[in-house]
Amino acid sequence: MELAVKEKTALIIGRGEQVKIRAKQLVNEQAKVVILSNSPTIGAIRSTGLPRNVSIRPEGLDNWEQVLRDVCPFLVIVSTMSVELDEKIAQAARIVSKLVYVVDRPHLNDLNMTGVARLGDIRVAVSTKGLSPALAGVLRRKIESLIVPEEILQVKLQGEIRSALKKTISDPARRKKAVYKLIRDKRISSLLQSSKYEDAKLRALYLIAKSLG
Repeated sequence: MELAVKEKTALIIGRGEQVKIRAKQLVNEQAKVVILSNSPTIGAIRSTGLPRNVSIRPEGLDNWEQVLRDVCPFLVIVSTMSVELDEKIAQAARIVSKLVYVVDRPHLNDLNMTGVARLGDIRVAVSTKGLSPALAGVLRRKIESLIVPEEILQVKLQGEIRSALKKTISDPARRKKAVYKLIRDKRISSLLQSSKYEDAKLRALYLIAKSLG
């Protein structure tokens, strides 16, 4: 199940590489990201440039309680590299937020954040139930390598012709057959392989119109 965090506030409290990884993940899902960290981590994040939906609280990790109350986030992500502090923040976070995720401490989590492969409009989630985020990343990259550009364009094509299919074919069973016919059409596949997207789209619309006859 994919967590819907678009336009919702997520607070990341921690230090190190995991802060950057989780911030990037949440930015990709269009969340409003607030980061509370130490100076080295903040410096590294700022050096890469901050998207508009990311803000940094300058108070430092020692002031996590005040920031937690100020932000009142939907989701809190914790990665302080201290077992004791992680547990303390997680316990307090549950009072003011809906969900809590502590990196590498699955027993403290309300959810498991999956590794997500993103290629165009394709999303493939990979989860190890919080037992090995590193392996989830390895598996995600392996899946990414298996998806070819033609398949990414096919997803885009299916999305654009969906309304035309619904208007042309009212019966769901017939419409499903038509979709598979378009996916298996060799001419469309060949055009997408050659990055001739508009020609593939015209071919698809032609086949849809032809189905009326």
